[in-house]
Amino acid sequence: MGGVDDLLAASDDRWSAAERRSAGVADKGLGKALGVYFTLYFPLGLALLFGIGVARGMLLFRGEWADTLSYLFLGTALAWLGAFSGGIIYNAKVIRPAVDMGTMGVLMSLTASEQKQLRREILSKVPVEPRHISVKRAAAV
Repeated sequence: MGGVDDLLAASDDRWSAAERRSAGVADKGLGKALGVYFTLYFPLGLALLFGIGVARGMLLFRGEWADTLSYLFLGTALAWLGAFSGGIIYNAKVIRPAVDMGTMGVLMSLTASEQKQLRREILSKVPVEPRHISVKRAAAV
């Protein structure tokens, strides 16, 4: 019976270490920041930069209809390049300040099976157990 008690004690130690790490994690409006980006800035930026890219392609290739594929390629390339660089800038300016991540990974001290169970609870695949709720909240952020 000593082996089972040792395993339970080790599990409690892992969860207490995870709870200590989760103390500094806070969500300051991450959901709203992501919602604004994916519903406003990303689609608007793609459409605007695609139009600018097509117009630049028409000027570059002197408006010949034979080069329509080149216009579309230039528009698509500019749109994705703008989305990538805009996403990096938005991440640095808005997303990062919206979350205090603490100093270490919250789930680092847990075993793979405990991490898997925690992810399932976060994704609502299994019912959430009220134990260790601070660790689960920090892992969800």
